[in-house]
Amino acid sequence: MAIYHFSVHVISRRAGRSAVKAAAWRAGERLRDELTGELANFTNRQDVLHSEILMPPDAPVWMGDRGRLWNAVEATEKRIDAQLCREITFAIPHALSRGQALALLRVFVLALSSIAAWSRIFPFMQRPRAAISATLTPMFF
Repeated sequence: MAIYHFSVHVISRRAGRSAVKAAAWRAGERLRDELTGELANFTNRQDVLHSEILMPPDAPVWMGDRGRLWNAVEATEKRIDAQLCREITFAIPHALSRGQALALLRVFVLALSSIAAWSRIFPFMQRPRAAISATLTPMFF
């Protein structure tokens, strides 16, 4: 039986969250938050199967670098209670092959009309899901 899950949240400074730290967690990477100097190291995650950044064709190449992208988002927002990005998580049907799941995720992310970094994750319960971080404001080049 399919298990439905879809949730959308905003990552904001008011809640004490960081777009850089959230991006590092989703991708299972190590990123430094240039605003605070804090190092977010999630390289020990074993459940991230795939991660990538999708952006408009006219976006500069540097936005393909996860650390630079999310540090730029943090730097763009000046307010202490700024809303930094949107996080979306949803279940991926078991019936889809890896290729089909990646194609579905790319179509969904492109429909968001923003720059988005996403990961395909298999948690310990073997329920595949996607985790997406999408910019809320336009990134000016």
